[in-house]
Amino acid sequence: MSRTNDDTADCCDLCGRCILFVGGRGVQVAHLRRLVEARNGTLVYHDGGFEDGIGRLGRMIAQADTVMFPVDCISHNAHDQIKKACRRTDTPFVPVRSHGLGAFRQALEALPAQAAS
Repeated sequence: MSRTNDDTADCCDLCGRCILFVGGRGVQVAHLRRLVEARNGTLVYHDGGFEDGIGRLGRMIAQADTVMFPVDCISHNAHDQIKKACRRTDTPFVPVRSHGLGAFRQALEALPAQAAS
């Protein structure tokens, strides 16, 4: 199958879920948002505490259906806060293998299977 520029080529339906993405590169947020919206979801973003306050992170996690973060581009403090808050609120979290768009796309495609298990 040839890959097109259409981000819905290998689309899955997120069924309106809210995805919180923490960390990564701020310049990619628009691309991440487009990928999520093309799959019937909403993306909210927290930079991991550089400009967005780390205290705000817990409130954002409580409102999200799933939290995702790139393991190669997030502070240890943000990582620890995510894990604690997700466990407290029973919110699933998904470590993404890198901050690249391809890794994010793969993690999105795996979400429905994770939700079913």
